[in-house]
Amino acid sequence: MIMDFSYHPKYENISEEIKSFLYNNLSPDTGVNFIAGGDGSLFTYADFSRPNFLLSSRRFSKGYYSACFFEDDYKSMILKYLNNPKKYEKEYRTIEILVNGKPLPERAINEVVIGKDYMLKAIFDKKEADDSGLFVYTPDGCNAWASKYGAKAYETLGYVFMDKGIPAELNGSLEIEILKYHDSEIMVDGKGRNLDLHYVHNSTKKRCEVFTKPWELREGDILTLKQGEPVKIVKNGNI
Repeated sequence: MIMDFSYHPKYENISEEIKSFLYNNLSPDTGVNFIAGGDGSLFTYADFSRPNFLLSSRRFSKGYYSACFFEDDYKSMILKYLNNPKKYEKEYRTIEILVNGKPLPERAINEVVIGKDYMLKAIFDKKEADDSGLFVYTPDGCNAWASKYGAKAYETLGYVFMDKGIPAELNGSLEIEILKYHDSEIMVDGKGRNLDLHYVHNSTKKRCEVFTKPWELREGDILTLKQGEPVKIVKNGNI
């Protein structure tokens, strides 16, 4: 089946209504990835090979990337989108992360954070740098977090060190060699070790983590960050 439907655990009660509408009114080969939840759910369930339609709830999570809200006429919005996809689809640039030349399975839509709240010592742009952390962020996403450290909007990717607060535009790729670290990690779109988002598997009843764990860094690791393939997200200009 090409049409998928995923949802945040706290959407369990309303997800059946949405799912029922989708499967009763849409063809299985619609080619859209439907997600019920907020931005965190989009980061978790995003499909980079087809459009993503995020349905949010004003009560639960008013997502930046929401196409519409459950409390509004979400059925009408879905049908309007399917009738004219190009009007509502927008491409968002992403960040691809490679560790020692091997790409991570996930790409960032908002930002990549390296070494947040931990001392990071690395060779950066052929110079040695000590800092609490580094933000690399996209020009299209919601970057309120990075903005707290002085991030500015650029045409391509941008980056800013937490302590220094001096943003710069990233053209091409950024290579970092880790010299020394203290519990440093790579967080993709806010997926950190303190998050506790989970669901209970229907058949096994076991608790399953939704977010992947952050990628831990080691001395000698070579990180490469560059602009990745864009992701399509359905957006309603009225939200």
